[in-house]
Amino acid sequence: GEVSAYNDAGIAFDSVYWPSMPGGAAVSAAGVGKGGGVININATSLVVDGSITSHGEPTKGSGDGGAAGGSILIHVQSLSGSGEISTNGGDTYDVYAHYPAAGAGGRIAVYYRNASSWTGELNSMGGVSSNILYNGGPGTVFMMDTARNYKILMVDNKGRTISNTLIETDKSGGGAFLSETNSSFVFDEVHVAGGARVSMSSPGSNLTITKSIQGDYTGAIHIRPEQRLFVMSSQLGSVFPVSINVYASGLATFPPFVWITNAVSWVFNGRISGLSDILMDSTAKLSLGWTGRTVPASQGTFSFQQLRTTHSSQLTLESNVTLRATNLILDDRSVLYSRKCTINVTNSVSVGYEATITSDGALVNSATYTEVHPGDGVDLGWEAPGGGHGGIGGSCCEAGASYGSVTWPTSQGSRGARVGGIGGGAILIDTQKMVVNGRISADGSPSYAAGSGSGGSILIRSSWFSGSGLISSNGGDAVDGYAAPSAGGGGGRIAVYYRNDSDWHGTIRAFGGKATGPIWGGAGTIYFHDTLLQVNRLHVVNNLNFAVTGLSPLNYPFPTLPSNGLMTYIITPDGSPMSFGRIHLSGGANLAAMTQSGANASIIVSRITGDNTASIQMTNKTTWTCTQSDFLATAHLAVHPTATLTLPSLVSLTLTDLYLSGTLSGVTSVSVRQGSVFTLTRTGRTLGSTANTYAFAAGIWIYKDGTLASTNNRTSNTVVNAPITRYSGSHPLPSFFFTSSPTPVVENFSPVALANCAATTNLIVLPNQPCRMLSGTFSYTSITVRADSYILVTNATIQAATIKVEYGGSITSSGQGYSSETGPGAGAITGGHASGGSHAGLGGTEQLVDPAPAY
Repeated sequence: GEVSAYNDAGIAFDSVYWPSMPGGAAVSAAGVGKGGGVININATSLVVDGSITSHGEPTKGSGDGGAAGGSILIHVQSLSGSGEISTNGGDTYDVYAHYPAAGAGGRIAVYYRNASSWTGELNSMGGVSSNILYNGGPGTVFMMDTARNYKILMVDNKGRTISNTLIETDKSGGGAFLSETNSSFVFDEVHVAGGARVSMSSPGSNLTITKSIQGDYTGAIHIRPEQRLFVMSSQLGSVFPVSINVYASGLATFPPFVWITNAVSWVFNGRISGLSDILMDSTAKLSLGWTGRTVPASQGTFSFQQLRTTHSSQLTLESNVTLRATNLILDDRSVLYSRKCTINVTNSVSVGYEATITSDGALVNSATYTEVHPGDGVDLGWEAPGGGHGGIGGSCCEAGASYGSVTWPTSQGSRGARVGGIGGGAILIDTQKMVVNGRISADGSPSYAAGSGSGGSILIRSSWFSGSGLISSNGGDAVDGYAAPSAGGGGGRIAVYYRNDSDWHGTIRAFGGKATGPIWGGAGTIYFHDTLLQVNRLHVVNNLNFAVTGLSPLNYPFPTLPSNGLMTYIITPDGSPMSFGRIHLSGGANLAAMTQSGANASIIVSRITGDNTASIQMTNKTTWTCTQSDFLATAHLAVHPTATLTLPSLVSLTLTDLYLSGTLSGVTSVSVRQGSVFTLTRTGRTLGSTANTYAFAAGIWIYKDGTLASTNNRTSNTVVNAPITRYSGSHPLPSFFFTSSPTPVVENFSPVALANCAATTNLIVLPNQPCRMLSGTFSYTSITVRADSYILVTNATIQAATIKVEYGGSITSSGQGYSSETGPGAGAITGGHASGGSHAGLGGTEQLVDPAPAY
């Protein structure tokens, strides 16, 4: 064995089979402590009820090191007794906190034909220091039943565990070595326990275990470079009670199935052969390294039939590792962690309840993290911007940039400024069936007095996508410290490809990180692609708290881009058009498009939906085209000076704004409804018109609480070539430098003037062209009521195979019942006090008035 890693340890030496050398001496201030000597016993019968020892001397003074155990070699026909045979290392003590290192264990080899009456102990453990880090490494105990040619190796340090679990070099200490040069070690059993670690000294050495590996789950076997481990099939189906570390260029061959449990830790940085099924439970750990592989796969690729983790076990994939399997099952609080990985599973990936696949930035050691990414925040002195990715990082002035692909995200998130939060990693999963009842996350880490990290990437491609769990790539939240304000990280990017998602009932998020003020991170992107129907949609959803940020959900962020982050970008690498079946925006998100090269970007979308709090910023050098039949705006729209927005002919604004500094195409009619503002500027125009000139053939309709505005600076008139109809309650038209043709009409809305609904097979009620049904039965094959229109019903029966009332449309009979003081539920007036009308319930009344009867 060897002593601690923290000083140069004496090298391990001597034969595990034929120990014949004394133990190494310790250097001390009070004199050299001597190692154990050499005992060689040949006997027919050996009875040990006392002890046979060859211990290293303990320390001779404070700060002195302990010496190593010596050698005991025994050849007997019969071994019996209850005593002890030992070659322990010498202990140390310290008064001045110098922490001297203890001596290592020596070597014992016992050859016998009969040991059935032996109940004693064979010990070769390291000495004890006043600091556990400086305990000596264990020695070796070899036993051979010569009658059966049965060989056992035992390495047990009796709990005198050094905290460093790896044996990097011969000088690292704390471990036992098999020291024969270029040897092939063959044992029927290997026992590793008590925190011991065992390895071979020389490259080219082989360790073969023919029957079983035994232990107490605290020991480890290390296969170093150019070494090989062969575990024969007799261990098949059994628990592996030791940790195993296979170094780069090492090789380990296992039986087809292994079961690791009880906190053991396996590390595969070398080649792995024979292993197909792995079961991990009870906090076991398995790490698959980039320099490793399963044979015959290429570097960094591991292939298994089934890999199952459960009971808080942890599977770690180093960056850029590819995991291939037939089935991958994560259950019961187990975790798969990787900074960047690819998971290819032929059959199914199951993430059970409370199980996690994660690439969260919070799991990275911040002190050793050195990666650089395009959206890293830059310390501004007065502020620490968040990292950017799908959404830009929070910032008053210079946010972490947006980058990465919307449709095929593979990039990692970025770090916040001032050595802030770390971005989420990147996870790619390709499988036939994906079940997520737990969590898949690539969240950026939060920060204190620094910028937060941005969300990473999650890419899932699966025929069947189901579950009720959570998938997230959120930016990290920020907490202000004693210095400058701290900003939230931008949301990451998520893409899900599927053929069937009917059983998906979970939640997918890519929020920007929160901040104590308005410098929140921009939302990330969530992209869905139905590979069966070949339709797609994009969700850009933030979690903006308007009360905290002090921003208004109705007028934010016009007319310019927000300077405090909160932007999300679609990035087209080559400037070619990018098409979406639907874009959904909510939670204060703000979406824009750009190209990596600076060329014009083009976005085509069939439908835009939202919650009226988000916006699309048609920034300069972009073209946006929406192809839905009628356009009911559910997001604010800002068209910048060199941008073009093409919409359907009929446009309706409700609780949303349209700010036009660029070109608007395709629109013939605009309805400006409750809480909406349609703003015309000097640089804006409709297609075919000059700047500051707008033409709408079917007119502009301004309803109650709607506003038509102009930002004209009084140097030239804003010209509107369109009939303008203002209903009562709408805001006045711009009073300066605004002209229109024909003259605007002001009307009080009156349903009496409505025309009867057309007598046709398929009734379509167009925007701003409502109709009425007085009384009787009205039969159609189909009825469609478009946005900004309605059917007014007095007392009618409506029959149709299909009836569709679009968002913003209605079928109403409001105000069409009994007139004043008529009907069985009419209210009455008594002494100047009136009661309300009744129907199923009684109308409201004062005590002096009897209510109308219910009927």
